[in-house]
Formats: sequence, C-alpha cells, structure tokens
Amino acid sequence: MGDVLYKVEAKAHGPLQPEHVEQATFYRFRIDGVAAAIAIADRFQASNLRWDSVRNEHGSETTLRAHVEGHEGAVRFVVEHDHGGSWQPYAAVPGVVKDGEASAVLKIHHPVLPPDGPLPEGHDLTSAEPAQLRFRVEKA
Repeated sequence: MGDVLYKVEAKAHGPLQPEHVEQATFYRFRIDGVAAAIAIADRFQASNLRWDSVRNEHGSETTLRAHVEGHEGAVRFVVEHDHGGSWQPYAAVPGVVKDGEASAVLKIHHPVLPPDGPLPEGHDLTSAEPAQLRFRVEKA
C-alpha cells in the first residue's frame, strides 16, 4: 500500500495548532464536536552518531557528528552524562546540518568540575571517576 495523502479543511475553527512529538507532528481538531487528529510523519532521522575523539581531558574540545536525513539547517546536540546509572543533562550544543552531515563542537568538562575557572579541591576531585557521555540530535 502506497502513501495516501489527505486534505482536511476545518472551517470556522481557526488555524490548526501543531503538536510536535518525537517522530511526527499531530494536528488535533474537532469536526461537529467529534475529536479528530492527523499525524504527519517527520522525515527527520539522525544516524551514525559519533565523536571525533572518545578520550578527552577536562577543558579539551571534541566535535560531535551525525548523518541527518530530512532536514537541513539548525540542529541541537543534546549531551547527557551517566550519573550512577541515571543519565543526567550535561550540555546542549547548537549545530548545523550541511549536505546531510551535522556537526557541533563540545567543550569537555568532567561533570563534578566547573567548565571554566579554578579546579575544586578535596574529595570530589580525587574520587572522580572518568565520565561517560552520550548524545542525540534534535531539530532546533
């Protein structure tokens, strides 16, 4: 079965407000009091996520890269760190897609250390384990 296109016109209800979710955009509306919705699949796909370097020192930089389909222009690389088995926010880095490849530069810092400025002293610094990071790519 091929793709089927539907045209829906809801008169006297004003413009439809889209609700963006992970892989589709939903348009919800009422026709004669009956709730209805249309979902339009999002063609945005990010794959082959990779780091230019996987072992980094505090204060260094690495480039995040991904193959992106269905989108050109601005994206956001959302980076998380493993905090005792729970993934926590680490950084959101703006990037750009050009010719199907997205990239952004991330300044690396250990989650227990400040990104800039003097290093803390004491137990937090001496007991810090190597950080584990992961990322995903979203449309900006």
